[in-house]
Amino acid sequence: LDGTGNYHNLYKLVYHDISYEVVRSEILTHIQKQSKVVRQRPGHIAGIKVCSDIDDTLYSSGGHFPAGCDKRFPKGVVYPGCLTLFKVLDKSWQPNAPSSNLAFLSARPHVYKSWAEKKSYDFFLGLVEEGRLHSIP
Repeated sequence: LDGTGNYHNLYKLVYHDISYEVVRSEILTHIQKQSKVVRQRPGHIAGIKVCSDIDDTLYSSGGHFPAGCDKRFPKGVVYPGCLTLFKVLDKSWQPNAPSSNLAFLSARPHVYKSWAEKKSYDFFLGLVEEGRLHSIP
């Protein structure tokens, strides 16, 4: 649900699409119970969910407001070592299986026809195709 290549994810489903508080609570309780069951399995190692901002965290805004204030690198330059760090932290990632524990958060508003989200996911896809990012978030 988190790696579909658009803004439709588990958070949106639970907190925006489901309007009945009782149903939302039942779903969250189910997820919590099942996560405990999975973590209690012998030999299970809990993974890390890597959550990152985009502007001035993944790549430089070039100091252009409102995206950010970092003028040390030109606009759009991916910070050195950032993508490697994401891959190292994403311990459960497997190259031959659809998996990712990488999620990007942004304060960018949801605008007409998901323009901002599409732009971000196109950027992520480009990084994956270039072999720089290990998985689509």
